[in-house]
Amino acid sequence: MRRLVRTGRWVVSGTGLLVLGGCFTNQQLIDFGRTEVARTISDFLGQLFQLAVLSTS
Repeated sequence: MRRLVRTGRWVVSGTGLLVLGGCFTNQQLIDFGRTEVARTISDFLGQLFQLAVLSTS
């Protein structure tokens, strides 16, 4: 039973990746990842700046 569940997980995840791989090109996924990293860094820096401004007033 355990083996069947593990095999099922591999099939489901492989199917999901195949669907995603067919919908997006590799360059689009790289651009999306780069954009998300840049957004996360800018959000973090914005929060630090906001804390710095609030701590001085």
